[in-house]
Amino acid sequence: MAYKSILVVVDSGPRAAQNVEFALNLARTFEARVTGLFAATLPTGVVGFDGAYVPDPYTMLTQQLGEQAAAAKAVFEAEVAKVYGVLTEWREQIGSAITAVCVNARYHDLVIMGQYDPHHPQSGTPVDLVESVVLGSGRPVLVVPYAGDFPHVGRNVLVGWDTGREATRAVTDALPLLRKAGRTTVMTVGPEVSETAHGESSGSDIALFLARQGVKVEVKREPGIGLNVGGLMLSVAADLNADLIVMGLYGHSRLRELMLGGASRTILQTMTVPVLMSH
Repeated sequence: MAYKSILVVVDSGPRAAQNVEFALNLARTFEARVTGLFAATLPTGVVGFDGAYVPDPYTMLTQQLGEQAAAAKAVFEAEVAKVYGVLTEWREQIGSAITAVCVNARYHDLVIMGQYDPHHPQSGTPVDLVESVVLGSGRPVLVVPYAGDFPHVGRNVLVGWDTGREATRAVTDALPLLRKAGRTTVMTVGPEVSETAHGESSGSDIALFLARQGVKVEVKREPGIGLNVGGLMLSVAADLNADLIVMGLYGHSRLRELMLGGASRTILQTMTVPVLMSH
């Protein structure tokens, strides 16, 4: 398995150029093709207090989203012009941002998205876009924080492991990066050592699996009693100087209300390094 096609979600925000540059750098590493996508949600209409349809706000928002799409495309093309040897294409879809990204993601090996930035919200971009794409696309999503510079990714990786299905998907989806990493640390938190959980020694089974895949791996065991697991992962990542976290996203969508596990929510809201998530 290798990343041969990468989808990067591009908006018109202040971090758009950095996210595109991030995607292009990764594409050069894996000789992958990059698709830039602008996706936005367009409301079906606006209704006034008396129940009458109000066309002007709808028209104005449509125009605004069109301008944002043009600005995003300009950013994408400017960053592409700086690199050589990466094949690219551009797409725009205005309707449902979540549906557009999820559908396009299914035809790519990896999705790159920026963390939601509460200081620079984008019109037409749902607050829960990242979580919804991880949960609904069936593809790994590499989320780039809205603060900080990340010229390199995947040299020193921290993997969150709890033996669950989501963590298993994340580890498998991250294998192309893990094989290239100089160091991979598998972190287990408050593990229950049993035949059905971690095996005879916490983390030993997944470490053996990764070693057989050519990954340079070690295990870090944390008691984790009474601690916020998401906060602990970020703390350990900082201590290890990790440049990437790999973890499963735990949650589900019910009646449009996203329900996430505590660690997942903490990481999505306070991440300090890029995070590869799978569900």
